[in-house]
Amino acid sequence: MRQPPILSWLTSGDTRASISRAMLTEQLRILSRQVPISYLVLIVNNLTIACALPMAVPWAFRVGAPGCFAVAAFTGLFHWKLGRKPTTTESALKYLSRVRMLSVVLSFGCCLWAALLFDYLDPESRVIVVLLDYLAVAVCTYCLASFASARLMLLASVLPIFFKLLLSNDPLLAYLACDLLIMTLLLMIMLTTYRHRLVQLVTSRVKMAARRERSRIAEAVALEEKAKANEMAETDTLTKLPNRRGFLNTLDRTIEAHAAKGSTFAVAMLDLDGFKPINDAFGHAIGDLLLVEVAHRLSAAAGRQSIVARLGGDEFSIILPHADSAQVACEAATTICDDLAKPFSFEHVTIRLSASCGVALFPDGGRDASRLLEHADMALYNTKRNGRNGVSLFSNTIENHLRRKAEIEQMLQSPEVHADLAMVFQPIVNLQGPRLASFEALARWNSETHGNIPPDEFIPLAEQAGFVADVGDVLFEKAIVQAAKWPKEITLSFNLSALQLCSSTTPLRLLSIMAGHYFEPGRLSIEITETALLADFDTARYTIQQLRAAGMRIVLDDFGAGHSWIGYLREMVFDAIKIDGTLVENIVHSQESRALLSGVLKLCSAIGTPTVAERVETLDQAEVLRELGCDAAQGFLFGRPMFGEEAHRYIVTSIAASSAA
Repeated sequence: MRQPPILSWLTSGDTRASISRAMLTEQLRILSRQVPISYLVLIVNNLTIACALPMAVPWAFRVGAPGCFAVAAFTGLFHWKLGRKPTTTESALKYLSRVRMLSVVLSFGCCLWAALLFDYLDPESRVIVVLLDYLAVAVCTYCLASFASARLMLLASVLPIFFKLLLSNDPLLAYLACDLLIMTLLLMIMLTTYRHRLVQLVTSRVKMAARRERSRIAEAVALEEKAKANEMAETDTLTKLPNRRGFLNTLDRTIEAHAAKGSTFAVAMLDLDGFKPINDAFGHAIGDLLLVEVAHRLSAAAGRQSIVARLGGDEFSIILPHADSAQVACEAATTICDDLAKPFSFEHVTIRLSASCGVALFPDGGRDASRLLEHADMALYNTKRNGRNGVSLFSNTIENHLRRKAEIEQMLQSPEVHADLAMVFQPIVNLQGPRLASFEALARWNSETHGNIPPDEFIPLAEQAGFVADVGDVLFEKAIVQAAKWPKEITLSFNLSALQLCSSTTPLRLLSIMAGHYFEPGRLSIEITETALLADFDTARYTIQQLRAAGMRIVLDDFGAGHSWIGYLREMVFDAIKIDGTLVENIVHSQESRALLSGVLKLCSAIGTPTVAERVETLDQAEVLRELGCDAAQGFLFGRPMFGEEAHRYIVTSIAASSAA
């Protein structure tokens, strides 16, 4: 395998190559240990030879030459130990070049000095001088073995002595010359092997370092790519805010920091009110622009040290690190919601929206990220439940309410709970008779864990959870089972929820249950509320038409409560209208209430629709209603809600009383 090009001479080679620079470093390291030895050997050797020379040797050869060599060696040794060490590649080249030149000069000079001394020495002294001088050259050459020129320096230094010995006409010296040449060649081979192995060692080190560097760079690149990937994975692509994953990681770090200090901060969950209709009306492009602008406003309103994140859709979350009390947190959340209430303008389109917000405090509202978000979400739900566009602070009351809600929803999904559902019946009496006309079926639920749960609590929960149809069918069948036992002239009124009224399968389900118990549709009145009609008027009207076509009567319930729309009376035909109890309770003592009720009854009379008054509790109220022309009444005056067997006895008693009259 061909070796890479290493500096073969200190003044040549490409020092930009990593292997060349590594070789320079290795040469400096080796020379730092060996050069002082080389200088000391030269000094000791030359002084020894000079002291052993006879006085007949000229002063220049006996004192001058060894003195110069000693001074040069001392100078080199002093400069090596106390001189300024090289710090760059160029200075290292110059430094090593000077060392190399000085070594060559000293070695060659010593050999030349030894050769010139021959004419003044006897044969025995010649051999001693040659051997001492050769020893010094060999030691110097070994010290410079890391250089490619060391073997050439050895050969060049030995040649003057070799030729002097070979041409001396002395067989012993000639043999010594041949021996020196053979030793020199062997030393050159050793130097070549040493140099070759050194090059291999340095090359392998450089390659290993290069591999380590490549591995380090690859690892750094991988870490950078991983960091970028993590950043992308934790960033919302639309708004550039942290997403749920990034927010949770930040929230964990915030919790650790505040837990260590024992301080408080707040987490706010925020939801845009009415974003979906805006998105549907103006398109997803405007919807996306709106979300981006909302993100900008939230970041500006929350402040630099707050963390705003988009959890998904139109849901955002905010860490308020300096909200150290409930008051500060709610004020900050209110400011943020107020800022979002300002108009947004896009492409000549102005959009207004509001926001609902829930706030939870650390540590009272939770000591980990999941609990804090859960409780902030509970507070947000409480805001929406109370009309939206506001701020709620998490409390145990909210948690208990939502936990009860969740538990009730879970229980309603279990078929075993259906056995606990029951129906009670409240009589509806004709005022002009008086005579029992009908019963309204009312749901009841007596839970083992929660006690009596009113229908205005569990029916809406069943609607929200999407299984009100199953619960409604169970309640309807329980009512039909009891009503089927009554005389045919006694009818049944049953309330339909908004989802049932807006379901196209409701008529078929009701008819199927009635058929199973031989109950005639003509004996059934379906009560619906204005709220149910508002949910989906067109679908509700279609369902009502199907129910009426099957023979059922349709009753508008709670008329006069809230903001009843008279237009319903024009758009749809009702078989009866039930007057809400709020219009009845003050008719005895208030002329204004009596006048208002009179107007409603006249309106119903004008369109030919019978009326039923709710919550009639006194004889005076019944008398006023009779005078004003109300057709029927329902309330505690005539009977409280009763279970099936009691209702049956009530019917028997009423029929007997009517017969006696």
